[in-house]
Amino acid sequence: MTKKISSIFSIAILVAVSFSSCGTATGEYMEAQPVRFTSAVSQGVSVDSRATGSDTHTWSAAGIGIFMQGAGNVTLAGNRQHVTTTGGATFAPAQGHRIFWPVNDDEVSFIAYYPYASHRWDAHSGGMDFPVQIEALQNEQQQSNLLWAKATGKNRNSGTVPLEFDHMLTKIVFNTQPGEGLTNADLLNMTVTVKGMYRNGLFEWTTGGFIPGRFTDRGDIGTHRVTPGERFEAIVLPLHLAAGALTFEFHLNNAANEVFTWTNSGGEELFEPGRMIVYTTTIRRVGVSFEATVNDWVVVNRPPIVAE
Repeated sequence: MTKKISSIFSIAILVAVSFSSCGTATGEYMEAQPVRFTSAVSQGVSVDSRATGSDTHTWSAAGIGIFMQGAGNVTLAGNRQHVTTTGGATFAPAQGHRIFWPVNDDEVSFIAYYPYASHRWDAHSGGMDFPVQIEALQNEQQQSNLLWAKATGKNRNSGTVPLEFDHMLTKIVFNTQPGEGLTNADLLNMTVTVKGMYRNGLFEWTTGGFIPGRFTDRGDIGTHRVTPGERFEAIVLPLHLAAGALTFEFHLNNAANEVFTWTNSGGEELFEPGRMIVYTTTIRRVGVSFEATVNDWVVVNRPPIVAE
């Protein structure tokens, strides 16, 4: 009987040693902790002196995608979806997408983007690209803003991780008004087209920028009519366009099929990420001018005549 008790005691000692080897230096067992996130979006601002404006963002049900990276930019958790059920800025992981802190004090980084997409990533040079198709974004701009954030130097003692998102695309706003020869009623059916812009690009999630030289499909971009005759908006890729490369067309869609245009003939147009560029636009007819000249009378002398 004594021998049996001794064997049981020996097994208990081995189990205790095994648990101690999984703990910290003080012998305390360390449990993996989930990472929690809050978010904010920096506001779009205007550029140059064209106009001023602000923009707001409403989170869609798609939520955000989050990557966790360790030393050497090694991905420890990839493209985990986090969602908000209230439209607010606090996000919870979707089922099966929870991210846990490393069970030590190693620092990690978090890269996040919006809107979340599970199958839109393409491999490129060891990284991952997010294809952006501009034409598909015009009618649902709140849900299709491309946002990006990065938080560095975090560990399991950091608490909730704040993610500050920046806009990665550019918004163009046209505030339109009638000028000479037109009235407000003339603009009610108007549509606006941006011509000369690239419509497709590849966004690299690790750097937070578009890949140079990977812009394709140059053509027309239709705008979203916010207020008929008064306000039109478009989401465009961040680009530099040389003088003469960009044209705005304003179609009245009337019986005369009138189209008014503006071209950046005076210099290049710069569209930077996170900027909302507002054009205060006056649509006017060019009046027809006339210059009149009256020629002098030409004197013609006929033979004398006698009337009787």
